[in-house]
Amino acid sequence: MHSFAGEWFQSVRAFYRFSKAMDGFSASSVICEKKENSYFYCLNIFYMKCLYLMLIFSFSVVVCKAQQDLLPELRLFNKFCAKYALDGNPNVSADTNLIAIWKMDEDVDKHNYFVLERYDYYNYAFTYINREGSNRTYENVGAFFSKIGNKDFINVQFYDPSTGTLGYFFLKVTDRDSQGGNMTLSLVTDTTLKDIASREALRERITKNLNNPDYYGKPVHFHRRLPLMYCK
Repeated sequence: MHSFAGEWFQSVRAFYRFSKAMDGFSASSVICEKKENSYFYCLNIFYMKCLYLMLIFSFSVVVCKAQQDLLPELRLFNKFCAKYALDGNPNVSADTNLIAIWKMDEDVDKHNYFVLERYDYYNYAFTYINREGSNRTYENVGAFFSKIGNKDFINVQFYDPSTGTLGYFFLKVTDRDSQGGNMTLSLVTDTTLKDIASREALRERITKNLNNPDYYGKPVHFHRRLPLMYCK
């Protein structure tokens, strides 16, 4: 997978080599007369300013490229978002056993991972690192648990930059071991959730399809790679 940080580093290294060559050239100016030395001094200052601007430009191009690459992933979740969370006020306390670095088994890139942190008593914040561990695709995204019947669901915040609106998509916890070290999650893949006009109607819709396998995407499996210290 392509590393944007690596691409920018290569640009910086190329500019550094060029600057060393220019340093040798400017050093030769000591044999010139004073007025010529002044000329080379001004030229060197001008060159350094150009180098600085070019580095900023190259970094901006890399950042813009990374942001463009996010769009397909953003569109995926946007299709299944609702206007409301399952609970207006979270009421399931955040389990500190889940505060950890997680790996999705289906992700073949061993460098990609999730970081799940506790934001407050009820809420989590997660960050997804991908592209060989070099890119924060999602950072500090809010999430919390809700219960429908005897099933756990994760409400995940989603910001749509094209509309400037905040919504939620939902992950059903289909399996979880007693120690919290392994979880299986399934995405609610109802494309009409955005049209539901109230939280009550949203919960009613999901309750109706609680055990309908066609209502969910293919299960994905997570294992806890490294617990994170947390002061309870």
